[in-house]
Amino acid sequence: MTTLTTPLRAEWLTSDVIALAMGIRADAATDRYLVLSDALRDAGCEDQLIHDHLQTCPDHGSSCWVVEMILDQTRPAGTNRAGD
Repeated sequence: MTTLTTPLRAEWLTSDVIALAMGIRADAATDRYLVLSDALRDAGCEDQLIHDHLQTCPDHGSSCWVVEMILDQTRPAGTNRAGD
């Protein structure tokens, strides 16, 4: 699996992007990955690795590294992910 080693840019983490990531994780909604890709593009993200992963990755489970990075970067310091 390929993942980014640097944080996502703060300007990409819009309220729409965060809400989509939260919903994808909470509902295991793999059908929303394309919508998340569009929302990230609307926020200025042109990272092809991110978009390729969200649009074409055949082995998504209930979540993915892009969703987890969004949620990790927007979680208040000192808090854990739900279920941790």
